[in-house]
Amino acid sequence: MSEIDIDWGNVEETLLIITFQTGWNFEDYSEGLKKLQEIVLSKPHDVHLFFDFQMLKSVPRDLPRIINHGHNFMIDNVGLIVVITSSSVWTKLYRSFQHLLPSHVQLEFADNTDVAYALLRERMS
Repeated sequence: MSEIDIDWGNVEETLLIITFQTGWNFEDYSEGLKKLQEIVLSKPHDVHLFFDFQMLKSVPRDLPRIINHGHNFMIDNVGLIVVITSSSVWTKLYRSFQHLLPSHVQLEFADNTDVAYALLRERMS
């Protein structure tokens, strides 16, 4: 059983919510990434992503391997990416590794799901 859940966040299927459970690891991430790519590529429109880390108390021990693998995910029809977390760890990691991301990537941080939806509404208006 994977420790990463992927579900639609709206009926229009323009938003995917990726929820990370405590204990996730590189294998969960790799499996989730493949599933996420299949879903996003099956849509003719942009798909926005919420990466929800709210349940996590710490980062996985194989985080460097995960970050190194992350560049494999860049898909043209990904819209806004929102990382949902109250921890400053993820923003610090992003600042350290943002140079690895293509310049067109739209990434925001939110403290909770309500703020994430507000960012998405703002971006779409």
